[in-house]
Amino acid sequence: MRKGQTALEYLMTYGWAILIVIIVVAALYALGLTKPCKWQANPTISLPPDFTVDPGSVKVWNDPNDAGQTHILFKVTNNKQTVDIDDNALTVTLRGVSGTGTALQNDDSWDVGEPKNVDIDWGSTVVTAGDCYTIDLKLTYKVGTSTYTWGGTISGVVAS
Repeated sequence: MRKGQTALEYLMTYGWAILIVIIVVAALYALGLTKPCKWQANPTISLPPDFTVDPGSVKVWNDPNDAGQTHILFKVTNNKQTVDIDDNALTVTLRGVSGTGTALQNDDSWDVGEPKNVDIDWGSTVVTAGDCYTIDLKLTYKVGTSTYTWGGTISGVVAS
C-alpha cells in the first residue's frame, strides 16, 4: 500500500511540474517572445562588402492609406567601382511570399559611393506588423564586358 502512494505522489509532483512548464512556454509563445528577430534593435544585414545597405534605412511595413500594400524601403551604396546596371538588375524577394519586387530601373551606371534608394510596393498585404521578415537580395551588374552577381539577406521586424 505504501509503495503505491509513493509512486502516485512521484507522478503527481512531476506531472504538475511538466504542466507548469507547458503553460509558461505557451505564454511566451502567445506573447511573441519566442521570435529571435524581436530581440534585435536593428535589421540584420548579411551582405558581401561590395555594396552596403544602411541599417537605419531599412523599413518593411503595410500602408493602410495605400490599400494595405506592403512596402520595402532601404538604401544601398556602391563600394566597389563604377558599374553598369540594366533594368530590373536588383531582385528583391520577400521570403514566404510568392513573387519578387524589382528596383534600380533605368540606370545606366552606378558610381562609387553613390547611394540608391530602393522602394518596392508589393501590391497587397503580405506581412503583418510585428512579425519577422527576411529579404533576399540579388544584384546583377557589369564591369566592362564581365557580368557579376552579388547577393545577401536582410532580416528584421515588420514596422507597425
